[in-house]
Amino acid sequence: MQECVNYGDYHFSFNDITRCLGTSLLLSGIAAWILYQSIWGLLLEIIIFPLCCNNYKNIQINKRKKELLIQFKDGMQSMSVALVAGFSIENAWREALKEMEELYGKEAYMVEEMRQMNAGIRMNQPIEQLLYQFAVRSECEDIMEFAEVFRFAKRSGGNFGKIIQRTIGHISEKMEVERAIETVISGKKMEQKIMNIVPLLLLSYLNLTSEEFLAPLYGNIFGVCIMSGAFLAYIGALLLADKMINIKV
Repeated sequence: MQECVNYGDYHFSFNDITRCLGTSLLLSGIAAWILYQSIWGLLLEIIIFPLCCNNYKNIQINKRKKELLIQFKDGMQSMSVALVAGFSIENAWREALKEMEELYGKEAYMVEEMRQMNAGIRMNQPIEQLLYQFAVRSECEDIMEFAEVFRFAKRSGGNFGKIIQRTIGHISEKMEVERAIETVISGKKMEQKIMNIVPLLLLSYLNLTSEEFLAPLYGNIFGVCIMSGAFLAYIGALLLADKMINIKV
């Protein structure tokens, strides 16, 4: 893993680009046949490819942030145990790294971050500064709040054990709420996916069974304008539905 990872950004690998390109080409081909019945419809790739890339990027970023937050919570739990055992805050951080390596392996996001912070501590860098820099890069609200409280407590001599336990409890409660919301709206998400493909299935059915019904919309400027407008409205509806169904806690 590279140093100083910005968790709010995502760099596409060759496989990622290939996957997005293949998906967008498939969707462009389907749209070209349904909307225009012309090979020129493949020009929709210009619109569909960026949308596929943006959607894939958002999915990967959200997935990475969720993994990081879970690992951060477990790291704080390990650190809390070390503090109770009598270790200083700096030594507790090193002890927590050992447990995290056993739990998640050496390539996990939080393990790498803790390893880098321990290296900074050995170079006499303040732990609160290292933690704050990590929190900024994580772009996770819970980690940022903890880093700010930790930085203040380090200067004023606060109770780190209580701060960490409060953070663990807050993150755990948030995860429980997210799971509850996910359970409640899982059915709605399935309905959304079905409704997303209904217009495409309907047009495909009409093209196959009642070709003369849609014939006036193909091969002329008027039809191209109507179909293009319908396509843009469809894309807008997809984006709106996705925004409505994704509830953030």
